[in-house]
Amino acid sequence: LSYPAKKPCFITSPSLDPSLSWDDEDGYFNVAPGDHLLYRFEVLSILGKGSFAQVVSAFDHKNSTNVAIKINRNTEIDHKFAHAEAD
Repeated sequence: LSYPAKKPCFITSPSLDPSLSWDDEDGYFNVAPGDHLLYRFEVLSILGKGSFAQVVSAFDHKNSTNVAIKINRNTEIDHKFAHAEAD
């Protein structure tokens, strides 16, 4: 998860084991309109889903603006790509 800030913010699931996380069997975070992220962002819609991540439209309650949030898949290889992309 990242937003207009100096550094991206990363949220990780408790485990890469799908039975112990909030992810589906492919590692995508189960998100739906109306969900809240970090007690700040309210998901408005899912904009798209690709091989490595999904993007949602959300309302930032702190800054009263609409934002797009990229949520990377929860797999070991995707964690490496996400951190490399952030650097």
